[in-house]
Amino acid sequence: MRVREIGLRCAVGTPSRAFIELQSVGADASLDGRLTLKWLDSNGQTTGDLSGALFAHAGLYLPIGTSLLIAPTSFAQVGPAPDITLAFQPDTVGGRVLLIRARSDGKADTLSDVAYGPQSVSIAAGRSLALTVDGRYAEAYATPTNLAGQSVKNS
Repeated sequence: MRVREIGLRCAVGTPSRAFIELQSVGADASLDGRLTLKWLDSNGQTTGDLSGALFAHAGLYLPIGTSLLIAPTSFAQVGPAPDITLAFQPDTVGGRVLLIRARSDGKADTLSDVAYGPQSVSIAAGRSLALTVDGRYAEAYATPTNLAGQSVKNS
C-alpha cells in the first residue's frame, strides 16, 4: 500500500471535503491489519489516527492498482462514496501523512511519508497532492477514486 493522493478542500474551499487515497502496489494483496495511517498537523501533532479504521477492513482483497478512498461521509455529495470514513479535519496550512506497517520485531516500516504546506508543497482548493511516475508528490487536479473505481475530477 502507498498514499496515492491527498486533498484538503473542495474547489470552493470547504475543508470538510478532505480525502486521502491509498493504492495497492502488491499483486493480489489484501489490506494488512498492521497498517497505521497518521495525519499530523503543521506542528507535528497527530490530528488523526486511522489504524482502527484500517484494522476493521483487514483482509479486504485489493488487486494491484486498486484504490481505497478515505473521506468524510459528506464527500459523496461531490465525489465518489468513501470506502472508509475520515472522522477528523486535517490541518489545511501544513502537515504530514504517514502510512506505517508494524513489524513482528516491534519496529515499523514507513510505506509513505507525504508532507505538504509552506515547507514543502502547498495544496490549493480543489487540487490535491498526487503521486507522480517518478515517486514524488506534486500538485494536481483532484481525482479521488474509491474501491469501486468511481472517480470525479475537481471534487
